[in-house]
Amino acid sequence: MTNSDYARHLTTVAGITPEPGQPPSAGQLLWNTLIAAGATPTLLDHNAGTAIILDLGDGTTVMISEQGDITHPAEEHEAWHAIHYDDPTDPGSYVDLYEGGNLPHAADTAACVEAVASWLAARTARSTVPPAALDELRQLITDRTDHAVPGGQPAAGHHLWDALIAAGITPSIDISTAGRAIRINLPDGSTIWLTGQANIAHPAEEHDCWGAIHFYDPDDPGPYLQIYNGPGGRGLEADTAACVTATKAWIAAHAAAGAVARQNTYLALPRTIPRDAIIAAWEIGYSEPGFNGRQPITATERHTPTFLDRSLRTGHENRGACLACSWEGPVRRSRNQAVEDALDHTHPGWRTLPTMPRGASGKNGARWRAHRDALYPLGWWDAGGPLKVWTGSAKEWHESGRAPGGGYLVKIYRPTPDSPMGEQLAIV
Repeated sequence: MTNSDYARHLTTVAGITPEPGQPPSAGQLLWNTLIAAGATPTLLDHNAGTAIILDLGDGTTVMISEQGDITHPAEEHEAWHAIHYDDPTDPGSYVDLYEGGNLPHAADTAACVEAVASWLAARTARSTVPPAALDELRQLITDRTDHAVPGGQPAAGHHLWDALIAAGITPSIDISTAGRAIRINLPDGSTIWLTGQANIAHPAEEHDCWGAIHFYDPDDPGPYLQIYNGPGGRGLEADTAACVTATKAWIAAHAAAGAVARQNTYLALPRTIPRDAIIAAWEIGYSEPGFNGRQPITATERHTPTFLDRSLRTGHENRGACLACSWEGPVRRSRNQAVEDALDHTHPGWRTLPTMPRGASGKNGARWRAHRDALYPLGWWDAGGPLKVWTGSAKEWHESGRAPGGGYLVKIYRPTPDSPMGEQLAIV
């Protein structure tokens, strides 16, 4: 059997290229996701099954599988396990990089590849950055700790520091009553603190887990979000990779501007981020323009209104946004106000247009539509403009897609004699 025949045999066995009519195995998504992340995977056929291997070029390898195999059906997948065999002379020497659990197949695959990619980036940085430069960075940690790490070994914080640098994040050191932390200063004045066991200077072998907190309101140091809380027992390298992946993704979501960027960075948040933080990231409102489930979106050619929402401990917030540019409106408590802000941006002058009664049917409906089209500007519907109609309830929401051209149906409240406000006006 030639090398190419052997590779083809492994590919078929692993389900990377399934036989016609056969569903792909769990390994197919993992294989494709690794390639999309810039990795070059290969397959290893061994006594436990077939695994994916990353050859690091120095005699060491990363192996990813589930209990040694990747050929199981996707619907039966439980958890990926990524291991770095770090000593070419001792096949029993290894480090856990990722160990999944309690995640759907697709989410577990994404989290596994993110953890491995972050670890590889940090490893590359450590081997390419001049030692003197790394020593200088590490000294910033060591100089500001109360004690030297026993045996002269780098503290756990050195590993986290290097991984943040490799991920393109600029860290600094912060001293507090609780210990030493790594601080990331964001452009809007908010900060992220990363620490473990109240300090980053603990020995690497004593590391349990990292925690990352975003103090997101520059004007009030009280509000915060936990954006990473390691489960413990994962090991320093895997925990650091997961922490940096979560932190980088959170920073991207926090710094994004515009509906498309907000939605796509929201979708990219790893499931290792706590739920309170996930729902605190801006995303397009459910079923609103631009919402496409879990699929990334692209910008529209024309300015198109939509709105973003998020949930904080202080309550639910909304803001208007545009699908063609980075414009965003002010934070609003009212969903309708956010939509109206967006319409001010995309369709200026809409507020001055006539408000119509609710539509009719039959011959009356045809007359109503003819009257409506005569009152609104030529080409208004083709431009996705809103239609304004009267409503007797102040609680009705504006509806996307209900105007003739697919724009918003805007509900303008007008009290009726039967409504509480109408009764008060009648008495006056």
